[in-house]
Amino acid sequence: MISIDNWRHIPMIVEDNFLDEQDFLDVKKYFNDKSVIDDMLHDIARDKLYKHRLQLKNYINNPRCEHSDNPDECFWNVLLVNHSPGTIKDLHRDSSWKLLSSVLYVSDNGDGTTFRNKLENEIQIEWKPNRIVSFIPSDDSWHKYSNTLESDRLTVLFNYGNRVSVDKIL
Repeated sequence: MISIDNWRHIPMIVEDNFLDEQDFLDVKKYFNDKSVIDDMLHDIARDKLYKHRLQLKNYINNPRCEHSDNPDECFWNVLLVNHSPGTIKDLHRDSSWKLLSSVLYVSDNGDGTTFRNKLENEIQIEWKPNRIVSFIPSDDSWHKYSNTLESDRLTVLFNYGNRVSVDKIL
C-alpha cells in the first residue's frame, strides 16, 4: 500500500511491504555484507524509488524539484545503517544535495522516524519491518530518530541526488 500523506506541509510516502518477500529476507540475511546485496538495492532504488520522487514533487514547492530528474544526471547513495541501543539523532534537515530521502525499516522492532512541521507538531511514523518512508528534503522537513530498544535498529537509507544540486542549493 502506498499513501501520500501531506502531513502539515511535509509530503511523504509511507509504503508497507516495499520489497518482495525474498528480497527483504536477503537484505536481513546479508545486512552485514553489503557487497552481496548492493546491486539489488541500487536496482530497487532506480526502479521503485524514482517513482516516489516523481509522485512527491507534485506536492511540494521546493527549488530541489526544479533540478533534472533524469537518472543519467543523478545518483543513488545506498547505506546500510545499524543504530545501536541508545543512539539519538537530534532534529535535523537533510543535506542540500538530496532530492529524495527514503528509509527502509529492516529489523523486527524499532523506533520510527519522527517528523516536525512548521507548527512544531510532531508525528512518529510507526515502525514496521519492510516499511519505507520517502520524502523530499526541504526547509520544512525536520525529522529525528532514536533507538530506545535493547536491540539494534537496522535501516537501509536511499538518497537520490542531482550533482548540480550541491552547488545551487545550500
